[in-house]
Amino acid sequence: MADFWTQFLQLLAKIVIPDWGTVIAVLPILLVLGVLGPVMTLLALGWAAAAVREHRGHARLASIEARSAARDVLGVPIVPPNVPYCARDALLFAPRETRCSVCGRDLQVRCPVDGTVRPAARQVCAACGTRFVLGELPALVAASPGGPPPGGAAAA
Repeated sequence: MADFWTQFLQLLAKIVIPDWGTVIAVLPILLVLGVLGPVMTLLALGWAAAAVREHRGHARLASIEARSAARDVLGVPIVPPNVPYCARDALLFAPRETRCSVCGRDLQVRCPVDGTVRPAARQVCAACGTRFVLGELPALVAASPGGPPPGGAAAA
């Protein structure tokens, strides 16, 4: 048992009282592993994240502009149900629009169930009580970068 304690105290003495010549000789390796290693790892992770973000596709909502309503033989605008429209300017608007961009008036909507006209801001028909959301959501449009991708024939 005394031999065990002697070996333990000798090991502890090496840890508590180090050989400074050996520590100074190992110092460059400790600097590389302790300082430059994490810095290089962070740089590599940042580069990889930027590469992933750069090549990712982009999408945006399509913007739907106001358009003129079709007219019948007598020149009266034909307004489909569940589409916001301005009666004064005879324009059809994008779903979920509530004000005319030309005259600033509130838009109207014709109920698809009973054909009554109501303000576009109201989601419930006063005549039949049908609750519905105006129109469809706008489509997603993929935004592609201008020109060919880097490399290949573009680099030649």
